[in-house]
Amino acid sequence: MRQLSLVLSLFLALGLSTQINAQTTTEETDSNGIDDEELTYEELKAKETRERRFQEAQRCLGVIAVPGDISLTRAQVQALPLELEADDIDLPDANTVELQGKAYAQQGPQKISADSIRYSKNDDQLKAEGGVEVFSPGGDRFSAESLDMEVETFTGAANDIDYVVADRTYIPKVKNNAFAMARGEAASANFLGHDLMELEDVTYTNCVEGNDDVVIKANKLVLDHATGTGTARNATLKFLGVPVFYTPYISFPISNERKTGFLAPTFGSDSEEGFFVGVPYYINISPGFDATITPYYYSDRGLQLGAEVRYLTKNAEGELDVEYLPGDDLQTEPDDEEDRAAVTFYHEHEITEDLEGEIDFQWASDEDYYDDFSNNLFLNSATHLIRRGRLNYYGDIFRTEFGVLDYFTLDEEIEESSRPYALLPYFLVDAKERDGLFGLTYELDASLTQFDRDSTVEGTRYFVNPSISLPLEKIYGYVTPKLGFNYAGYSLDNVDDGEEDSPYRYVTTASIDSGLFFEREFSWAGRPHIQTLEPRLFYVYIPEEEQSAIPSFDTSELSLNNFSNIFRENRFIGEDRIGDTNQVTLGVTSRFLDGDTGAERGYFSLGQIYYLSDREISLTSDNADIDRSTSDFLAEASVDFYSDWTLYGFASWDTEESENNNRRLVVTYGDDEVGENYFNLGYFFTRTRSATTGDATDSESLDLEFGWRISPTWSIYAQDIYSLSDSENRYFSAGIRYDACCWKLTVGGERRFDKEQDERDGLFVTLEFTGLTSITSRQGVK
Repeated sequence: MRQLSLVLSLFLALGLSTQINAQTTTEETDSNGIDDEELTYEELKAKETRERRFQEAQRCLGVIAVPGDISLTRAQVQALPLELEADDIDLPDANTVELQGKAYAQQGPQKISADSIRYSKNDDQLKAEGGVEVFSPGGDRFSAESLDMEVETFTGAANDIDYVVADRTYIPKVKNNAFAMARGEAASANFLGHDLMELEDVTYTNCVEGNDDVVIKANKLVLDHATGTGTARNATLKFLGVPVFYTPYISFPISNERKTGFLAPTFGSDSEEGFFVGVPYYINISPGFDATITPYYYSDRGLQLGAEVRYLTKNAEGELDVEYLPGDDLQTEPDDEEDRAAVTFYHEHEITEDLEGEIDFQWASDEDYYDDFSNNLFLNSATHLIRRGRLNYYGDIFRTEFGVLDYFTLDEEIEESSRPYALLPYFLVDAKERDGLFGLTYELDASLTQFDRDSTVEGTRYFVNPSISLPLEKIYGYVTPKLGFNYAGYSLDNVDDGEEDSPYRYVTTASIDSGLFFEREFSWAGRPHIQTLEPRLFYVYIPEEEQSAIPSFDTSELSLNNFSNIFRENRFIGEDRIGDTNQVTLGVTSRFLDGDTGAERGYFSLGQIYYLSDREISLTSDNADIDRSTSDFLAEASVDFYSDWTLYGFASWDTEESENNNRRLVVTYGDDEVGENYFNLGYFFTRTRSATTGDATDSESLDLEFGWRISPTWSIYAQDIYSLSDSENRYFSAGIRYDACCWKLTVGGERRFDKEQDERDGLFVTLEFTGLTSITSRQGVK
């Protein structure tokens, strides 16, 4: 072997812009040494995506150990010197170098190694023979018997190729690693630049080494990383060795970039609807604008057309969904065939830094539409669909909202008097000014609302509620006295004879909120902690004001199903009633904080309202006295264990009836590192009493939801809403998924109740070929 000094002198004689090293090693460095607390939300989400992608890559095709930093730009790579090394080096002429034995040429992450290499400086041509291995600047790895390559442009050809393609979408934490995305073999390859290559007589798979469950065999395969697209000609897709699909031409994504083309079809059969199939076509109109057109064919219903349009700009985003089925054939009588359709539109717009707008519109042709065509539980049970438009202004002191709100009633049999009012229009103002004159805080809640509903009392409500308070705060506690004036006036139409058409009420409100803070340090599980003790006293006085002539447009009784509700001034939600009261609320909260980070690891709260006099105001016309001396006794607690488990509980105890009115217990687990294992179990109990008869009605249920990876390839999921009151499942879904990296099979089903309380069952099977397509066979709801 020639000495290194001789090699250096020979290359200096050549005058080549190269660098020769006896040995090159690349040390892995962590480019993510910044604390998470210093990252923005977007940076933190990107970090989580990289880590999850890294775990997925390690489990599946693995990671390519690249000889350089693949995050470098093309200009940065080309600015680096070309390094040449071999056991034996010859210089036949002034422009040529021949390398023999463990030879390689490297420029940053781009490297070519072989048994022998011949490099010509004049035309930048490199020829390699025997055991050729090539690393592209993007992290791809190729093995071949021979290679001809122009180094700077990365153009050339090779024979007998084994290849591994890198995923250019994500740069790993360790930058001289690349995520492997696909692998295969080819008779020959043409390199047409840093981001483009053609493979002849080729196989392509996402499966791990030694597993060829899903393979594309094609005459020609083009991988274009610039557009994120792979295209194959005369391609056959084989699954478990069986040809399942042939096409003379196929295009598929090799990045997360969106691409125009057909998506995976949906098909199946149903005993009521017959055979159905849907074939979505995706249109990538622009980077912020796309559409999906999906024709569906139901053998018993007919042809349905669906369209989804999405857009995203710097200041706005929205989505429009339209479905239309002309003449549903699945009717009890042939003459009853009707057109069926649904429309959903949502739009958000940031007009200025302080002004934003929103439009939310929903419509369906009939009350059974979502039961027949949707698996959205919220829509399946909806009786009214929202239509709203509004403008919000956010200032330093004022927040205003102007809008219109209406509801489309799906069930035409619902009485007009039982339908919600439309707000056509409404105007809200919230204002708060701190540290005003004499340290006072000034607040204002005001609204102007037009309530509209046919054949019932309707009209305009004028509401204003200014208040002043004086926060007196110290490190150990606070006292905040507050005075307010609550006014509501009405201009009504369609009132009964003898009833007022311009009722109003006004009342002065007074309250004092106060609290103390105590804390102590202690150690638990070898970690420093801080416990606080925060007693709180809240007094409210509101005199009685006659309000029986005022309608109730949007007001309801406040339910004490949340601990914070006992610290509200008004026992009604809405502006049509202000409850008279003379009451004191006593409460206490204790928190447990991490002594190092200050994060809250748990708390418990206890509290109750004590009424010093009877109340008179109610929502019912008989103005029945409310003579309880205390409210329910409330307790709430939460524990955040350090092992991803949390426990939450709430209970309200009726001290006069000696019974529970409300209780909740929720256990939650979330594996933040894996992001696939989760478990939620909730127990809920509510007792309500009729305002007229006093009869109690209990509602008790369990809500279970979990997903778990039980092995590297198998995972399960389930959700069950079980009514303990009725001893039956109100909703159940479950499934099992097999994930072999390059293909996934999911089998699942569901059972729910429709609006008529009839059971509806669903069954589906999804076969996904990773990175290629998926096929869903679904049994529709019955």
